[in-house]
Amino acid sequence: MYRDKKILVIVISVLFMSTTCLSAFCEPSPDESSIIIVGDIMFGADIAQIIDREGSSLVPFAGVLPTIRDADITFGTFEGVISTRGESVADKSVTYRSKPSTARSLSNTGFDVVSLATSHIMDYGDTGFLDTLEALTFYGVRYVVLVLVSKKPEIPLFCP
Repeated sequence: MYRDKKILVIVISVLFMSTTCLSAFCEPSPDESSIIIVGDIMFGADIAQIIDREGSSLVPFAGVLPTIRDADITFGTFEGVISTRGESVADKSVTYRSKPSTARSLSNTGFDVVSLATSHIMDYGDTGFLDTLEALTFYGVRYVVLVLVSKKPEIPLFCP
């Protein structure tokens, strides 16, 4: 339902690794770390138009930017590819593709790591996949993917 309307959906969970601070509203002590986990990030055409109109890659995250930036680690799940190249896979009815500026947006927002282990990372073939890795690497966003061997996810890959 949200994907059909091309609405950016961000679900944020704040986890404080602590035995003393169990609430996201308390002040963490120096020996605590904070991790933010964001799910299902997808920059469709509507989000790209907003970024272009507003002139800032931070616009999609404006309401949560301070929270994301204050975390020690921010991890998100990115849906689709970051590429203008490649052909959409013929047997998929829904494919996701974002402009290369998406990687800059993720970096400027404060994402440290994104998971690409989704059903959409190959929506535009090897070209779209490799462009995504290149864009994220260029902007310093680390990524986690699964390399498929014999159509089974067997080799986890983490970009340092």
